[in-house]
Amino acid sequence: MATTTPPTEYRSLPVGELVPHPDNARTGNIEMIAESLATNGQYRPIVVQASTGYVLAGNHTLAAARSLDWLTIEAVVVDVDDEQAKRILLVDNRSNDVASYDDRALADLLASLADTDAAFAGTGFTADDLSDLLDILTVPTLEELAEEHGEHDPESVWPVLRFKVSPVLRDRYLRLVEGYPGSDDALFALLVDWAESGKVA
Repeated sequence: MATTTPPTEYRSLPVGELVPHPDNARTGNIEMIAESLATNGQYRPIVVQASTGYVLAGNHTLAAARSLDWLTIEAVVVDVDDEQAKRILLVDNRSNDVASYDDRALADLLASLADTDAAFAGTGFTADDLSDLLDILTVPTLEELAEEHGEHDPESVWPVLRFKVSPVLRDRYLRLVEGYPGSDDALFALLVDWAESGKVA
């Protein structure tokens, strides 16, 4: 496997002569890329294998350029064999898959564009994306939580005990506790206290 940078050449190539790599497993948002090309221009070249004309990085950029009726596109032509070409094809896609965002930094960056004339044009993001991010990053106060969900009831997280008893024993129990003014917890505490006092054989 090659361990040095392959010979490269920067060229402006005819769009109609380039070939999407037949083994490309990636599906991309061509409409979003086309919007970026229309707004920002082509700010980085695609990568093309010299021997085949296959696009190794930027297959969907090529498709977007075609949708915009571009005649040429900027490219880096690399002289690599077919095995290394497939490695470049894979890592270009995979490196994006495993990347992540710093949500706070992303929200700040989007917010800095929100009030500009072009807003989010050419970024791939929308105002809804920024709103969703801010919702995630905003920690509600206790008062806001109480207003939305009601005051916290400590008893709501208490365990619930269930007993399977005969109908006769159930009726005896209901007659015993009929009219008892306390809570279920207080009643059960009386039963436990009685049991712990040694009166149960």
